[in-house]
Amino acid sequence: MANTWLQAADLLGFTVHVSTPGGYEVDEKLAFNGKPPRPGCYKVFKDPLEACKGADLVTTDVWTSMGYEAENAVRMKAFADWCVDQEMMQAAKPEAVFMHCLPRTAARR
Repeated sequence: MANTWLQAADLLGFTVHVSTPGGYEVDEKLAFNGKPPRPGCYKVFKDPLEACKGADLVTTDVWTSMGYEAENAVRMKAFADWCVDQEMMQAAKPEAVFMHCLPRTAARR
């Protein structure tokens, strides 16, 4: 999902703020299909709260994917501070929207 946003930013001329724990940084060769990205199409932040400041849209990717189940515990720990919360959304613009990459079904009570 992150690579799709990066490709869209490169193609459409907007800037994506990216924040990840160490070891999960953007791989430009993968994200941009081996081509150099447009300068300024993304900016990296160590602090996810900083990445949210002034954002129009805040989105998140999954912290684990199919095929990485053996790494779930390690990834849960690594991404613990990258869960979008109220504080992060308050750092974004007041009219900002939140999007996640997965479909969600209605919660049952």
